[in-house]
Amino acid sequence: HEMQKERGMTGGFLGSKGEKFKGELPAQRKDTDQRLATLQEALRSIDRSAYPAEVMQALDTAMKAVKELPGIRGGVDRLDISGPKAIGYFTDTIELLLGVGRQAKMLASDEGLARLFVTYSNFSLAKERVGVERAVLTNVFVIDKFNPELLARFLRNASSQDVYMHEFEATAMASQIELYKKTVVGREVEESARMKKIAQDGIDGRRLGVDAGHWFAMITAKINLLKVVEGKLADDVIHAAAQIRTGAQRSLYLFLVLGLVALIATGLLAYFMIRNILRQLGGEPAYAADIANQIANGDLTARVLVRDGDTTSLLASMKTMSEKLVAIVADVRGGSEQVGTASKQISEGNTNLSQRTQEQASALEETASSMEEQIGTASKQIAEGNTNLSQRTQEQASALEETASSME
Repeated sequence: HEMQKERGMTGGFLGSKGEKFKGELPAQRKDTDQRLATLQEALRSIDRSAYPAEVMQALDTAMKAVKELPGIRGGVDRLDISGPKAIGYFTDTIELLLGVGRQAKMLASDEGLARLFVTYSNFSLAKERVGVERAVLTNVFVIDKFNPELLARFLRNASSQDVYMHEFEATAMASQIELYKKTVVGREVEESARMKKIAQDGIDGRRLGVDAGHWFAMITAKINLLKVVEGKLADDVIHAAAQIRTGAQRSLYLFLVLGLVALIATGLLAYFMIRNILRQLGGEPAYAADIANQIANGDLTARVLVRDGDTTSLLASMKTMSEKLVAIVADVRGGSEQVGTASKQISEGNTNLSQRTQEQASALEETASSMEEQIGTASKQIAEGNTNLSQRTQEQASALEETASSME
């Protein structure tokens, strides 16, 4: 804003060959320098890594242009720089500074904040065009007519001013447009419009007859009203950003609290789960695994340590199992010994039985042999008896035949 005012005074100073604004211009330069010093101090404290490279590049370009200001001022004081060239420098530099704001709107991820930022940017650019208009027409009114270079700049600037105001009205909220209409009113606004109309009607090169000092005072008063609106629009952006920041902080705090609660809940759940697992195991998992391995390897001599009164844990069950396995093994071992004794007795009985069987078989063989001899003797005697009987029978038959023959 202060650089815009210096631009306007510089245009009038050069257009009047150093006669007009020679008292006001040095004071305005001090105001501009004070604002620039504040800006530079703020820039030294920012963290460049926190912003996109495009924003930092735009800022560096603008500040590089600002460093040329002392040289431009020297040319103005010596009157060896033209009004259009000086005005062009101020306009380009102000455009670069405003361009940083346009680049910064990329940081706004919230749709509402982005809209407010665009509205503010459009209005600032429209206000800048009014400032250019102040500088150009101040120069024109000093020389009392348009020259081709000033006319071309005036027409380009008027077109750009209309575009930015249209964009502002397209993006602004109803309350912001209402603020603009209620603020930018009054004698200064009407008088500025009247003198601008005279300039528009005099683009054919006629004499304009407008006091440059009066024009500068009236248009500056209008720009000050625009500055009030610009400040309100900036406040809207800052307020919205603060609300988003507050909401983000609240969300962060909420997430932190929820995260802490979840962490505590997880810790408690883990504690009770581990406690329950240890209670079910009856001791440390490594100890339970060691006991299980010993039992699996057949070592039933391991002593299983359990807490007093523990009858339900895994280790308690393993202890009971170990004790029962020991009892079963003892029973099996006793049964095996009994079976061994019985087997030995059976083996001995089988040996005796085999011996007696062999003895009885020998006796039977002897008996059979004796009986066979007796049967053979008896058979021989019977055969001999049968032979004798057959002979006697034959003899008796012969005797009967003889007796029969004699009886005949």
